[in-house]
Amino acid sequence: MSSLIQLNEEALRCAIGKEFTSGIQKLGKPTVEKWVIRPGMEFASPNIWWGDTSKTRYDSYGGGPHEGLDFALAQKVDTRPFQAGLQGLGVSTLLRGRVLWRFDDLVGDTLIVASDYQSQGYRFLVQYSHIDSQAAPVGSAVELGQNLGTIKRSDNLKSVTASHLHVSTAFLNEDLVATPDSSVTFDHWLQWESSGKLHYLDPLSLVAPEVRAAQFIIGSEAKSPIARLVSTGSSRDDRAAIRRVLARAFPGIQSLNAKNAEAAKELTDSDSILVSNNRELWKIEYTGNLQIPSTLELSGYGFKFLVDTISLIEYANANI
Repeated sequence: MSSLIQLNEEALRCAIGKEFTSGIQKLGKPTVEKWVIRPGMEFASPNIWWGDTSKTRYDSYGGGPHEGLDFALAQKVDTRPFQAGLQGLGVSTLLRGRVLWRFDDLVGDTLIVASDYQSQGYRFLVQYSHIDSQAAPVGSAVELGQNLGTIKRSDNLKSVTASHLHVSTAFLNEDLVATPDSSVTFDHWLQWESSGKLHYLDPLSLVAPEVRAAQFIIGSEAKSPIARLVSTGSSRDDRAAIRRVLARAFPGIQSLNAKNAEAAKELTDSDSILVSNNRELWKIEYTGNLQIPSTLELSGYGFKFLVDTISLIEYANANI
């Protein structure tokens, strides 16, 4: 099937590229100006982008290379870059088609939309994951740019993963398209991939180059000037809460936790931020070549202070 994709990728771009590019241009509007794709969020990445970003997907949860593209971070219109917290953001269709299946994906719903494009016994599909999909019932026809739902907030209080939209594009064996919705789960999706009946390709390969350049920040420009966030607190619950807030607010930056200040300092590396909490008073320290605005206070109260201060440090050092 990989040879099928290679042989037909140009034909696929000709057939649906213009429409898919238009769908990408509509996604997140009018809120989002550009999407920020950090290491781990891109197609085929072996690594995760949440928590300890040095871990591979296999080490973290037994998974293989990333099957799609994660929309977890954005440069929003009229705001300083970059911002996470995209829960509630509307999700629109990237391609016309029919809602084929819907199943749980531990965060929200996954919707599979089948396009009309077929090639050598395979159907082209678009997968939208981690959304609240009440706006698009199974079996319904969807037009380009139509509302599918919103990005779902994770209800898992232990999760360090920021709310995000996962998009995959894939070819599926045509014989499976008729499988009833009630019998399809995420496990089936994995089984079809392992058996060679489902094959992914990079969603960005279908987007016109000029639109990729205009609407995505990728590579070195997407990387944060902050290499690592290291936090510590007075209790285990406090430490978990701090790490969770930091990881969700700053996806794509390595987030580590330590039992005490000494252990935390041992984890810091070049261009790290060290966060400690004592009786609810935050203290922020930094290493390396990070530039800190002279007007910025590095101690204060509340998670909002913590996130806003680190955001200002990131912005002051951003290379965009």
